Amino acid sequence: MTTQSFKLLRPYRQAALVAVKREHCMPPTYRPAVDVKAELKCPRCGSRLPYFVRAVNGLSNGRCVASCGVEWQE
Repeated sequence: MTTQSFKLLRPYRQAALVAVKREHCMPPTYRPAVDVKAELKCPRCGSRLPYFVRAVNGLSNGRCVASCGVEWQE
């Protein structure tokens, strides 16, 4: 993946990550009480985007099943 295509995907990655954090990592702990394995609608293509949030530290990862490029790992 080139730097340009990576930059074009940034808003979609950010939208997905913000949605996950708002759902599961709210103050005061900024992490869920238990590990979370769920999915949301991909902000880029509308497909499924499964993700996982760790209860230990609130870090998450996710990847669109349609391989549209929306993915992250903290």
